[in-house]
Amino acid sequence: MIECAIAYALIDYLGYGIVQDEQHNASLSYRVFQAALWIPIMFYLDTWYDRIGFFILWWTFVLDWLYYVFTIQPFMDMLARALRLRFGFPRVGWDDWEDTESDFKNGISHAYWTPIGILAGFKKNEAISIPVLVIQSFVGVYLVL
Repeated sequence: MIECAIAYALIDYLGYGIVQDEQHNASLSYRVFQAALWIPIMFYLDTWYDRIGFFILWWTFVLDWLYYVFTIQPFMDMLARALRLRFGFPRVGWDDWEDTESDFKNGISHAYWTPIGILAGFKKNEAISIPVLVIQSFVGVYLVL
């Protein structure tokens, strides 16, 4: 399950970075592609426990935290060296860290679909504080373990 989570987040990092527009929005076709990734992942995962666990990790924002790890360029350079790649991973998207940093300072405005977002009635583009999302993610990891 962990390998699927990492692969999903890496594909999300690369794909979203390539297709996003100037306002950091992805197209509908990318979102359809992203949803279609679930099909091979569900076939790959052996048990219903793993499939439900992957869903819980996704729904509790854990996969999004993995995505953000991939946006850290020194981490990506280290990963390329560890995999003995002759090339580095491309720096896609998020070229202007000021936008990302301000998102983090004010909370995250695209987590309205998580359990906290739904239960608290958050609307699209309403920010949820980072500590709340981190606690939610820890609960998700705990449930999967």
